[in-house]
Amino acid sequence: MEDWNITEHASGVYQLLAEQEGITLNLTLADEMGIVLHGKNGYSRKGKNATNASYYYSQPYLNAKGSVKINDVQYEVSGLAWNDHEFSTSVLDENQIGWDWFSLQFEDGQALMLFQLRERTGGI
Repeated sequence: MEDWNITEHASGVYQLLAEQEGITLNLTLADEMGIVLHGKNGYSRKGKNATNASYYYSQPYLNAKGSVKINDVQYEVSGLAWNDHEFSTSVLDENQIGWDWFSLQFEDGQALMLFQLRERTGGI
């Protein structure tokens, strides 16, 4: 994706390099929880029609270490990161206009993700 690159160096260890408008992100990400499949075996239905769906997984507990460079000033950073990967050819049906997404990471290692789909009528 343009000036973004992620490579897997070892099983569950990734290198993320992203650059955009004077900001560079260089992180090593270690997957501590593994992949979580959403929906049924990673197939996440979004509407009444079976084709309104996506393949969707998360890696909710990535230990992140590296640097953020902003206008030539580099900062060392560390913390937790969350990776979502969702791909499809048709996600929403004609009556849906979008979704809201929220996630939490807890100190005991558990993670929670919530989402809701918004309808054109204003409903959920």
